[in-house]
Amino acid sequence: MKSKWTSLGLPVFAAIAALVVFARAQPAKDADSPAQSGSAASSGGLSTIVILHDNDIHFDFNHPEAFKKVVDHFRHAYTNVFLLSAGDIFTRNEKYWTENSLDWYAGRCRFMLETMNAVDYDAMTLGNNELDYKETATRDALRLARFPVLGANVIVKSDVFDKPKPYTIFKTPGGLTVAVLGVSVGNDKPDVYASSPIQAVQSNRNLRENNVWILLTHTRSKYDQLLAEQFPEVDAIIGGHSAGSVTPAETINGVLYTRLEGHSPGVNTNCLMRLGIIRFYLEDGKVCGKAGEELTVNPDGTYTRALKTPVIADLEFPKPGAATVSVRNPLALNTLSLKVALQVEGSEKNSPPPAQALLKPGERRTCDFPLPADIKEGAEVLVQVDVQHPADLPEWERSLDFQPVRSRAPYKLKAEKKD
Repeated sequence: MKSKWTSLGLPVFAAIAALVVFARAQPAKDADSPAQSGSAASSGGLSTIVILHDNDIHFDFNHPEAFKKVVDHFRHAYTNVFLLSAGDIFTRNEKYWTENSLDWYAGRCRFMLETMNAVDYDAMTLGNNELDYKETATRDALRLARFPVLGANVIVKSDVFDKPKPYTIFKTPGGLTVAVLGVSVGNDKPDVYASSPIQAVQSNRNLRENNVWILLTHTRSKYDQLLAEQFPEVDAIIGGHSAGSVTPAETINGVLYTRLEGHSPGVNTNCLMRLGIIRFYLEDGKVCGKAGEELTVNPDGTYTRALKTPVIADLEFPKPGAATVSVRNPLALNTLSLKVALQVEGSEKNSPPPAQALLKPGERRTCDFPLPADIKEGAEVLVQVDVQHPADLPEWERSLDFQPVRSRAPYKLKAEKKD
């Protein structure tokens, strides 16, 4: 059956009923990630929560059937999946509109909400392009949303715009709860604007009582970093507004932080959709691991991954004659098999044997190495981490070249603290 794309003279698609089968890029169904494992939450044990997200689409919801295929694929592969938008689904500046008319703007806004409803979003945060409303057209389109529209710090003093909810809480079939708090950056309208995002989070700190707490933000990256520094109890910040992507997701003060590269404000039907994915691992209801990365949705309903160097390695010297290499797998979809080797320049023959490590998504591990007895202060210590294809890597991804990760540092002991 072909999808029909007609409504109000704009493309909108009907629900896809067939089971999606991909020719490539399927997440592995290992012990902690298959659909059947996500329901054992309230009774203890391991469980997984998957967050899919995007931001700054700016009227460009291109290839929506392909996008829905990818989203539905993850919904089929995992039990606990939620789809979020970090705002700026609209474009406020008339110079980027295809037609400089309020009717065109209103129609495009309706198209965005109808498409998001068809894909079945779970929540969105308002962006500044939504807060810069156009008469009642912005409000009327947002009222079509079949999901919560968030903005804990959004102040509304007019009936031409609806007050958003501060947060929403999802409950999984196994009894886990996921709290999503939205904060935004505002424009110059006197009757609809944004107050301090920090104060909004402070006022809702009780949301930490949930198993997972997410900030869905449309603020500048500097505010996201301040939020991570001031609220380390938050599990993740999913951002928007600022240019550039943060992928794989970074960790700031223990808070996972990610943001996708947004679309340009002008309508561009050739722009590919991006989709972020975060996996939270919970043990007995508490987050014990988390990782996030970015996918690009292809027009045929498959996806490619924005893989950078897939391992983060840090070298330290905790005590005389010893080195510690900390390695982390920042990917959300794959376990990585690593070989960690250490050498001291001038003492290659006395190098310790390499260490082997198998890291699940988001996992961090330390490898301890003895150093040669005659090592001198300032000697260069080199580390090389070879990334091997794990068994759960899909066949089509085995052509990806995982480059070795190399780092070096002069041997120097940390200065002892004096009383």
